[in-house]
Amino acid sequence: MDLVKEVHKAYHPVGYSLYKSKERMEEALGMVLEAKKLVPQLAVSDWHYLSSANEARSMVLTAEVLYRTSLERKESRGWHIREDYPDQDDANWLKWISVNDKNGEAEILLEDVPLDRYPFKP
Repeated sequence: MDLVKEVHKAYHPVGYSLYKSKERMEEALGMVLEAKKLVPQLAVSDWHYLSSANEARSMVLTAEVLYRTSLERKESRGWHIREDYPDQDDANWLKWISVNDKNGEAEILLEDVPLDRYPFKP
């Protein structure tokens, strides 16, 4: 539960998760990376708690991916609201962001949305 509480500190405040800025997201990512250091120490004394341990590990991974990709996207789009980039920027950011696992670290990949494949264009 301590690990879950640490992730909640980095995710629940609105200034970290809804209205974003580079500084606050970097601060939140730092908290998540500190929590990530605790993941290898996760242990359960009873198999009934195994799902809780897996859920805590997944929360850390999800929070890390959220902040890394949010820092990468330098615009506001839909529910992704950046105070430091308040406008939607289709010219530069009509992109898909994907994440790969590269030796335990998040690798961020950007790909232009293939508009030519869709009959309706934005």
